[in-house]
Amino acid sequence: MKYRQRTNRLHYVYVLFLTLFLGVASAAKAPWKVEEFPKPNFGLIADPDHLLSEQSLQQLADSIDDITDKVEVPIQIAVAVASKMHIPKPNNIYEDDRDNVDNGMDEDAAAEKFARGLHDRWGVGTDGESGGTGVLVFLSVDDRVVYISRGSSFDVLLRNSRIDSIIQDLRPSLRQAKYGEGLSLAVELIGTYIQKGEPKWDEWIWDYFRIEYLLLSGYGLAIYFSMRQARRRREAQRVYAEAASQLSAIDRAQAEALQGQFNASSCPICLEDFVSNAIGSDERPIKLLRCGHVFDASCWEEWVNSGQGQVSKCP
Repeated sequence: MKYRQRTNRLHYVYVLFLTLFLGVASAAKAPWKVEEFPKPNFGLIADPDHLLSEQSLQQLADSIDDITDKVEVPIQIAVAVASKMHIPKPNNIYEDDRDNVDNGMDEDAAAEKFARGLHDRWGVGTDGESGGTGVLVFLSVDDRVVYISRGSSFDVLLRNSRIDSIIQDLRPSLRQAKYGEGLSLAVELIGTYIQKGEPKWDEWIWDYFRIEYLLLSGYGLAIYFSMRQARRRREAQRVYAEAASQLSAIDRAQAEALQGQFNASSCPICLEDFVSNAIGSDERPIKLLRCGHVFDASCWEEWVNSGQGQVSKCP
């Protein structure tokens, strides 16, 4: 009996330990909120989920120091890496329904809000005469998103097109889970653009033509799909007209009787005379419809394929 009681106590202790362990593990994996995200713990780098190795942290810190020493303008670069960030949900729904709706903010917008929040909370950079001198690179691994927050003094040197180019260049490293390598590259490119100075006319022109290219591509795709839809509609009309024009023996007899009453000797579309009562001016068998009207086969096919008018009725 005592042995059984001891077993039960050990079981309760085990269950309690397992519950606490799972609770801690669950809490550790919870998405980070801006106000809960810790401040940098390795120079100006915050990696609370330990996604970077010690070597990667040191390499990244060296890159930040190197860029800070090289550039001729005041700058402070910080880096934040998280497994997952908290994405706000809509506030205008009932609490019980929150898990049944889509997120109120997409990953890109959430990353921008998160990065800007960290930028302000950490006080990255200083406010000089030309504006803030801080730059913060934020990476959320599970959300697969990167955002670079800049102080207002870098609005030109790190304009949106340059930041987009930086993010595109580091994506191959991120896809291979080489987060330290990708972030170091981002820091180096930030320094390169700052040292390069304000965009020259060729860069402005390139950005202009890139935007124009995107607009023209979108316009071209819209025209393509519109033409494709129209072609499909004409093909559907042609198939329908072909099927509707097929006459049974009774229908043909009635149509031929009506044809005799109309006594047509030429095509009503091209106005060319028929070769005979059975052969049209195109030297093909004439097209006889249910209504008793007759046409050159080629004229009738051209009318059907044009997509004009109602193919269920006589031209």
